[in-house]
Amino acid sequence: MKIAFLADSFLYDESTGVNGTQVQMYHLAGAFARKSLDVHYVAFTRSQKSAGEDVDGITMHWIPYRKAPFDWVRDLVVSRRVLDTIEPDVVYQRGRSHLTYAAARWARRNGKKFVWASNGEDSAEFWKQTKRVRRSARPLWRKLLLYPYVLVPDILIHRGIHGCDAAINQTEHQRRRLRDNFAKEGTVLPSYFPPPAPGTKSGKEKTVLWLANLSRNKQPEIFLDLAEHARDCDGWTFVLGGGTADRGYEATLAQRAQGLGNVKMIGGVPFGDTGDLFAKASLFVNTSIMEAEGLPNAFIQAWHHGTPVLSLNHDPNGWIEDRGLGFCAHGDGAAFLGRGRKLLADRDALRGMGEKCEIFARDQFGGDDIVDAYLELFSGR
Repeated sequence: MKIAFLADSFLYDESTGVNGTQVQMYHLAGAFARKSLDVHYVAFTRSQKSAGEDVDGITMHWIPYRKAPFDWVRDLVVSRRVLDTIEPDVVYQRGRSHLTYAAARWARRNGKKFVWASNGEDSAEFWKQTKRVRRSARPLWRKLLLYPYVLVPDILIHRGIHGCDAAINQTEHQRRRLRDNFAKEGTVLPSYFPPPAPGTKSGKEKTVLWLANLSRNKQPEIFLDLAEHARDCDGWTFVLGGGTADRGYEATLAQRAQGLGNVKMIGGVPFGDTGDLFAKASLFVNTSIMEAEGLPNAFIQAWHHGTPVLSLNHDPNGWIEDRGLGFCAHGDGAAFLGRGRKLLADRDALRGMGEKCEIFARDQFGGDDIVDAYLELFSGR
């Protein structure tokens, strides 16, 4: 079977940032390649790349990134040409993008299969970008100018999702929204994320980790609230990791962090270096708004390293609560701060949760049976 992954970017392309979609697609593509499948990966890049480059058994096809008005027109044409060259049996695309339509259109015209995967709790919502512009605080004249830029991609996304032959969802919520909005029945499959290599496990330190893009949807300022609430918890360091292009926002966070004294800001972290941070952390914190997450790869990475998760809003599939993998406050800020403080005061409880996390992550995300489940869906068996 020849499989083509169609993506906005690639995990180890240094010219782009890191996001959860890249992580999941890279791990799945690598797993397929290790199964001796013919795996191709089409990605946009800001650097100069060679078209036939091989990465971990994956044949790369690079498309130069060009930012321009209505750039989706060019992207649709170029991605079609690359897929024509590859001639895959299956096209896989993940998340809301105009590339969803590109994949669906190519597969339909060539009699091939298109598998789409949601990557967030709002992936299957209608008019996501258009509604975001409408609800924004921008002046009306600016909204009117922006609508053509978001309306057409929303339409392309909707048509692309309607055109998929199979859909994969991370959570039951995503599956329900796909059924309600698109009358399509998705399959809930856990993200494939292999466990850390043997011998990479290190001792836990008194560190609390927050690691994501420093965006307002991720709400890192609430992590600083937790650090302030736990200032008298002896010996704990709150590590805030992540980069951003919003220098003003970053400066505001840095100024407050410096005043607290127990916070260390480390900036953006290359994906290859994140494992060591999770291995040493005793607690991982997620403060994102509900809509900003699906099944965060950071949760899986934390659990693989025996690190419980303290989540403000998000508990995918109820796992944190049902399996004892940390604590979810379900939007209750006072409960989030209070339980966070209690966990730091009880390292035995953290260790016990950590043991459950490792077992759960290995069984739920790291086995060959997960890869086989994906392959069955891709092959239509």
